[in-house]
Amino acid sequence: MELSLPALITCSISMSLLSIILYIALRWNYLLKKVGILSVYILMILTIIRGCFPLDIYKPGLTKTYESLVIIPAIQKIIMTPVTYENHHSFSVLDLIIIMWIVIGSFLFIKKSVGYYRLKQKISQMPRLSSNNINQVYQRAFLNVFKSKNHNIEVIKMEGISTPAAFGLFHPVILLPNIEFTETELYCVLLHELIHIKHRDWGIKVIMDFISCIHWWNVCVSILLPSMLQQIQELYVDHSMEAIVPTQNRLDYANSILKTLRHAQSNRKQVMDQTSYYALCNLSNKKNLRQRFYYIEKWKHKKKSNTFIAFAAILFMFSFTFVFEARNLPEYDQNGDDVFYLEKDNSYYLKNGNFFDLYLNGEYFYTTEDLTQVPNDFKDLPIYEKGDFK
Repeated sequence: MELSLPALITCSISMSLLSIILYIALRWNYLLKKVGILSVYILMILTIIRGCFPLDIYKPGLTKTYESLVIIPAIQKIIMTPVTYENHHSFSVLDLIIIMWIVIGSFLFIKKSVGYYRLKQKISQMPRLSSNNINQVYQRAFLNVFKSKNHNIEVIKMEGISTPAAFGLFHPVILLPNIEFTETELYCVLLHELIHIKHRDWGIKVIMDFISCIHWWNVCVSILLPSMLQQIQELYVDHSMEAIVPTQNRLDYANSILKTLRHAQSNRKQVMDQTSYYALCNLSNKKNLRQRFYYIEKWKHKKKSNTFIAFAAILFMFSFTFVFEARNLPEYDQNGDDVFYLEKDNSYYLKNGNFFDLYLNGEYFYTTEDLTQVPNDFKDLPIYEKGDFK
């Protein structure tokens, strides 16, 4: 395995292509119903795993390098051209790009880390709930999700947040905003957050945030993919709720979401900045909400498609099979003479009386009188008359 700049860029390109496929599967409801949300969820996980391994896998022969003779060398020539300033010091455009990449990526990573730390500190200072009613509802919800496991997940009612949330990986907590839910609505809310914990959704979001810091310049990875991840996670939880919540209670589940939405809208100025935290759900996207309500109403969609899962696995493996690099050919040999390369699409003989002028890649190379004496590599080249070029 090898980590390199071309491998990192190829990884970003691969994730962009996978993101486009995810977007089509997520936004085309007909396709989503056919393949099932679980299949799309698996493709999302594979896309995130791809972002964790920006490597060339040469040893088992998986990755093949495709060399570019025109486009990449031209770009490379521009970004590698040195710019000299005082005292004969120099830098290149590539140096500036790498510095900007590191600085902006580090800034975003620090910002997200500070947001996590601030929320964690705030949570540690909040009093834990002692309401018997909430504890009883929580225990009933916990047993429905985790069955026989001992429950050690704390429930905290917290000012300053707009949506219920599950926070933390090894010692998760459930955060409840200051909303008056009915007992059935509260049961649905706790079920929802416990399923997020069961799916390890918080940890997946953290990994996605780290990947987006590395690929901040790629809007498909830094903006589109995180927003799709959140929607896919919510749809997958809604799908999991289908097996737990009785059909007659689906209205209570929908009402709990609507109450959360109204609370978020009426307390927009008071709630904490949600963009800094990993846990909180974005309810401002109307298209996403409509899609969730559509599937909550149906609650009879397909669980998964083995064909689509196989397709996702093939795409994932294929994303490791290529990397693009520049092919830089030497212009001079060790004696300082010009080097010519045989490009058959633009190499030929031009008949000049009784002689034949050889042109390699459009440039004159040498003249011969007897084509039977030329090297084998040059024997199959086409022969033109001078009049053929008029």
